[in-house]
Amino acid sequence: MVFNPATAEHSKTLPPINHSLIDETLVDFPVAIDLARFGGSIFTDCRADRKKIAVTLADGTTQCKIEIEHWDHVHQKGVLHVKIPSISAISSTIIKLFWDSGQDDNTDYVGDTGDTPAQEVWDDDFVAVYLLAQDPSGGSGCILDSTSNLNNGTPVSMTSDDLVDGLLGKALAFNGVDQRISIPDTSELSGGHSITIEALFKSLKTSEQGVVTKYKDNDNKDWSLYSVSNNVKFQSEAGKNHSNFLTLLDGTLDTWKVAAFAFTHSTKELKGFLGGVKNVTNCNYYLPNTTGSVQIGYTAYYNFYLQGSVGQVRISKIARSDAWMKASNASLKDILFGYNFATPLTGLQPRISGTGTITATLEVADIKVRRRVTLLDHKTMRPVAQTWSDALTGVYTFTGLDPFRRYLVIGDDYNQIYNAAVADWVVPTV
Repeated sequence: MVFNPATAEHSKTLPPINHSLIDETLVDFPVAIDLARFGGSIFTDCRADRKKIAVTLADGTTQCKIEIEHWDHVHQKGVLHVKIPSISAISSTIIKLFWDSGQDDNTDYVGDTGDTPAQEVWDDDFVAVYLLAQDPSGGSGCILDSTSNLNNGTPVSMTSDDLVDGLLGKALAFNGVDQRISIPDTSELSGGHSITIEALFKSLKTSEQGVVTKYKDNDNKDWSLYSVSNNVKFQSEAGKNHSNFLTLLDGTLDTWKVAAFAFTHSTKELKGFLGGVKNVTNCNYYLPNTTGSVQIGYTAYYNFYLQGSVGQVRISKIARSDAWMKASNASLKDILFGYNFATPLTGLQPRISGTGTITATLEVADIKVRRRVTLLDHKTMRPVAQTWSDALTGVYTFTGLDPFRRYLVIGDDYNQIYNAAVADWVVPTV
């Protein structure tokens, strides 16, 4: 069906993609858009008509393919994944969001997971993408692969209650006892060639836990991304004592992490990224090509189950570039758009440095939400800094403040439904 952005009733130019996070021009890159942050009144206007939308380049005409991961107009939450043809490393990349409940569904460019336009968000080098936004009580193959490869997964011992809110969109919670997602073996998912594995997850215990693994037996592991002692490790094993290892240090518990490993078959180079920090090693062995299945939330090596949550898993048949994985980390953490508002804004109120902190929780209609929060110096009424409240907890924090000054805090509702939340005469704590 035809949706015409030029005649759409509503539009919004999104903040620029922060080119300081882009180290080289990225082609056909999938960008996540948190509609709770940028959508404006889209939920009020469209309600359940989630496909009456479009995303274009800066010209307002060239449309991009969209996968709808999540759409909840009642609670005004939603996540889109959009294929951007080119993202510049030297200048801002601008995209625009359009919506109009009076137009036809934009089925040429917008789809739910499994629809053709949604599959086209992911380039041909992706062999499996799991947004983990489906109800895990749906039976065999209900955990959908977003790509056209249809490497769908089957939950084991999971219920509807295990579908939870994640850092970005939805996630699946694992109990650490008997829950996992099982995906059949295919040549694309196996070792024997270059590969990149990316995962957004958090763990709740320090013992060894499988996050996403492909495993045949104790001596034959295509690849394994797992968590142990709050750190993230990669391992492959091509026969007994023929292992490749790489460890990424972290040390935090119950914290969302974006971890990625990329193996280049021709050179046996293994790169790891955690939170954008890189580690690299040259391996002694190629990754094996076994018949083992892929498991999310589990490794068959001594039956180590994950106690925690997984928000996304992406698998590519190439070793993605450093720049790609850096931008992917930023996108999954929802910091790719706009500027770093956690620091004072240029040219605004001076003399704010100090040891003071302001932290609180923002709610709209008794629901904890992600909203822009602006801090003003009370004496001059000049803006000092901006940040965003956390989408899950509603918590926001400002640091480095003069503890002897008083501040005004404003959390605005860009959906234009409620008045702003205001805290007056706020005193920083030390």
